[in-house]
Amino acid sequence: MTLPWGERWQSRCVEVEAGSTVDKLQLFNLERELFVELAKTKQTRERIAYMLEFGRPLEN
Repeated sequence: MTLPWGERWQSRCVEVEAGSTVDKLQLFNLERELFVELAKTKQTRERIAYMLEFGRPLEN
């Protein structure tokens, strides 16, 4: 499966067997890591700038 934002993100996914437990800290760290990567993209920075300038989200 190819994710819409590229292979680099896909490589960070962790496979977990059904019924197993996952550490909350692992999930938090993965979420934070992916959020920071997303925040580095030009499109995200443009959306943030639009929100700050106009006070509402950019809608496509």
